[in-house]
Amino acid sequence: MIHLYMTNIDGDEYTFPPESTQKGMAPHVALQRKHIPRVIQKILEKGHVEEIMAHVQDRRQKQKAYTLTQRGLFRAKSLLESVNKTDIQVKRPGGRLETMTVRQLLESDPKIGVLQIHKGMDERGVFDPDILREHEENGTADGSPVTMDRLKIYESVMNKVWSDGRITPDEQNILQEMRSILNISDEENRAIERKYLERSLELISRTRMDIYREILSISLKDGKISDDEKAILEGMAKALNLSDDEKKKVDESFKAKVSKKK
Repeated sequence: MIHLYMTNIDGDEYTFPPESTQKGMAPHVALQRKHIPRVIQKILEKGHVEEIMAHVQDRRQKQKAYTLTQRGLFRAKSLLESVNKTDIQVKRPGGRLETMTVRQLLESDPKIGVLQIHKGMDERGVFDPDILREHEENGTADGSPVTMDRLKIYESVMNKVWSDGRITPDEQNILQEMRSILNISDEENRAIERKYLERSLELISRTRMDIYREILSISLKDGKISDDEKAILEGMAKALNLSDDEKKKVDESFKAKVSKKK
């Protein structure tokens, strides 16, 4: 949908541009030509696009062309606004990483289009201009980009939205559209989502353990823990929802430190 919106493909009464056909879309999105029909079918069912048998520029016969409906225009505009506000990491000369919004990246380099960003993503979800340049230089003879691993692309987006341990409504919308565009099945999505959910829960667990570790450190400044301090620590462990194993790991690590000092 963003492709149709960005290229302002609305055609006229007589002729549509080549980019409005399935073949014309392929060079601009992260999909092989054979996967386009299934993606188109999904957004047709949602009422976001309309399929028309139309005259296409530089084509002798009528072909199936696609144009956004009013509902699709609204959805595409909303999605594009969300994408532009999304923070991404960009690799700069010397390997330095800089965090900026998609809009800031596009404004910093007019040669980069919003539909090209996915081509420059590495396995960490970092945008690398060198990767984008390589894909552009190694395009196939018909102008289509080098086929990318759709799961890798989706996972790079998932990695970014889960970076802070939560997903906002706008990020959820982006993921939903990406699943549609990349033809990600529910099973594939659950497998990738499960991995990042587990990572998020691990991060939360570490944060809770760090809080408990800090309180324990304060209590042990004089080398011993009073009964009152024990009661406070037990209460904090429960408040932090620490499991017995998590609490035990922190306690044992401090016991080991105390033993070494002795």
